[in-house]
Amino acid sequence: MSRIYRMKIPSFEEQNEYVNQAIIRQELTHGKYISILTQEFVARSGYKYVSFTTNGNTALIASIYALQLSGKKILVPSISTCFSMLNAIHACNSEPVFVDVDRNGNIDSAKAKNLDFDGILSPNHFGVKPNYKELKSFGVPIIEDSCQDIFNVLEGNNFGSVIVCSLYPTKILNGIDGGVILTNDELVNNRLFSTIQYEDQQIPSKALKFNFRFTNINAAFACGTISNIHKIKSRYDDLLEYYEEKLTGLEGMTILSPVIKNRTKILIQSNENVDINLSYGLLVSNGVGVSKELLALSELDKKSKASNLVNSTFSIPLYYDMTSEELSQVVKILRNE
Repeated sequence: MSRIYRMKIPSFEEQNEYVNQAIIRQELTHGKYISILTQEFVARSGYKYVSFTTNGNTALIASIYALQLSGKKILVPSISTCFSMLNAIHACNSEPVFVDVDRNGNIDSAKAKNLDFDGILSPNHFGVKPNYKELKSFGVPIIEDSCQDIFNVLEGNNFGSVIVCSLYPTKILNGIDGGVILTNDELVNNRLFSTIQYEDQQIPSKALKFNFRFTNINAAFACGTISNIHKIKSRYDDLLEYYEEKLTGLEGMTILSPVIKNRTKILIQSNENVDINLSYGLLVSNGVGVSKELLALSELDKKSKASNLVNSTFSIPLYYDMTSEELSQVVKILRNE
């Protein structure tokens, strides 16, 4: 039986073509592809200003400083898929304020009403958004972590004071690596420019400045990916539609968040009194790559939604090059056929 990977990274001719052009022109750090990628994000996202950094984590750090949340209290969900948000908060000498999550693993705004915080760092886990109207009602700056939500970003479905994206290969819009920050606030954009680089610095300064510069080579590769984003999105739509059709009515399990549009990952959740490890182990033993995506960022109340999601969910394969045979095999195992 052939192994079915948890994810695969697709390649496109344009990625090689644009990178080679940048090398031939000796435009390794600066060059036209940064401008082209900027224009793509402005046109697609609806935001006026775009900044690039070395990766998603440095984009979070720069955003915290630009919104003047360094040293302040930042609301975050008590679970996520990695520690990037928490590490960025600590790097800025800020204090995380943890809150329980909704059924999708995002911030439960109702649980945050009695908490004290100065800003919000809200991830859109797996391409699913929280109740953003309620989050905006708190009247504090919001960093919308859209590293797992690139399809919504490029369709203009955004709500944050700033939007942060990742160009890491596993985040679909592959730039080898890189971070993207979007905002409509000119003052925030100016702070970002000053924080991310110090190329224009002429005299010594105590102002906080980093070398988070994004290269033209990375931009060229990302331009090669974004030129194919319509094909990627169309393929994901087909995969999601198949999973939704075939996995509806699973015995003892459901698809987490059945609203499928613009999803970047599919999670399976066990119902109460069903051991998720049985299905997880069966998939693994049949060579299917699966992952328990969610992990605790703080100590969890055993009765919380966050604890329930950590202990009852896992992701199944979802990627551009996934074949119909691979899809069918995953479904058959989950349905015990």
